Amino acid sequence: RNALQFLIHIIEKYYKQCRSKAYTALFWYLWAPFMFTQKQLSNFQIQLLLVTGPTATGKTTLLSTLQHIYFDYTQVHELSEAAIRTEARIANAMSKSTFPILVGECENIVAETAPHIAVLKAAVTSI
Repeated sequence: RNALQFLIHIIEKYYKQCRSKAYTALFWYLWAPFMFTQKQLSNFQIQLLLVTGPTATGKTTLLSTLQHIYFDYTQVHELSEAAIRTEARIANAMSKSTFPILVGECENIVAETAPHIAVLKAAVTSI
């Protein structure tokens, strides 16, 4: 409870201008590990979280902080854009865990190659 109150405090203090988006990210991170189970039990559509916006607005900082809901500071669950550049790399990354994986600076992939979005959708659907 204290940890959740601390995260709420961080959002209220540092993310006032995008409070609803920050709360959406928090909710998504709390729910993400259970999406696989929900998908197995019903026709649940797994949602991917894609956070975009101007440079230096705290996107990566917020998501890195939320990563630590499940992982301590010694565990790395962040990948680079190059780590998911191909179908095989995306599948490999997604097959290792049901926990959220932060992919930093992936807007180039999203902007330039729509097929990667189709690959993500196919990978999530086939889980």
